[in-house]
Amino acid sequence: MRLWPLLLVAYALTAHLSVTYDYPLPAALLLTTLLALSLLQALRTRDTGSLLFLGIYGLATLAMFEFAGLYGMLFLPPVAINLAAAMFFGRTLLPGRTDLITRIALHVRAAPSERALRYTRRVSWSWMWFCLIMALLSAVLAVDAPLEVWSLFANFLNYVLLALFFLAEVALRRVVLRDEPESGLRDTLRAMRQMDLRRVFMEPIDTTKRHVNDP
Repeated sequence: MRLWPLLLVAYALTAHLSVTYDYPLPAALLLTTLLALSLLQALRTRDTGSLLFLGIYGLATLAMFEFAGLYGMLFLPPVAINLAAAMFFGRTLLPGRTDLITRIALHVRAAPSERALRYTRRVSWSWMWFCLIMALLSAVLAVDAPLEVWSLFANFLNYVLLALFFLAEVALRRVVLRDEPESGLRDTLRAMRQMDLRRVFMEPIDTTKRHVNDP
C-alpha cells in the first residue's frame, strides 16, 4: 500500500498532539484503523507471518489498555516497530541465510568482493543492535519519562535517529570500502524498493551466485 508512509507520519503527528493536549482518543482511533488495515491486507495476501504478529500485537494492545488505558495503546507502536525490525535483521543473520544488507549489496552490484560482503554482514548486525536499543529506550521512556518527553522521542526523534544511522553508515561505507566500486545512495534506495521483503524474510539465497536479480 503506497499510502502507508503517509499514514505512519499522520499517526506520529496525531499521537504527539494527543499527548500534548492530553486527549489520546484520536491517536487510539487512528492506531486501531491502521491495525485493521494491516489485518485486511494480511488476510488478502494470506500472509501467515503478519497474521501471527498482528494477533500477538492485538493481545498486547488489550493488555496495555487494561493496564494504562488509551495511553497504554500508544506506548506499544515504537517498541513493536523497532523490535520487529531487529527480529527481521536477526532472522536474516541466522546460519545458512544471507543477511539483509548483503542482499541489498547483491542487488546493487553483481560481484562484490569478499571484504565488501564481510562489511555488509557487520552492518546488518549493527542495524539489529541499533533497533533493539531503540526499542529498549522507547520502553524505558514510556515507564519513567514524562509523557511529552516519551512522545517527542517515540514519534519524532526515533525516526530522526534511524535516518541519521542510515546516512552515517553510507558515509562510513565510502571510507571503509573506498577501494571498491562506489554504490551511491540512489542505487541503494532503488535496490531496497525493488526487493520483495517477504521473500527476503522467508528464503535464503546462495551468495556464491551473486546475481544482481537474486531475490
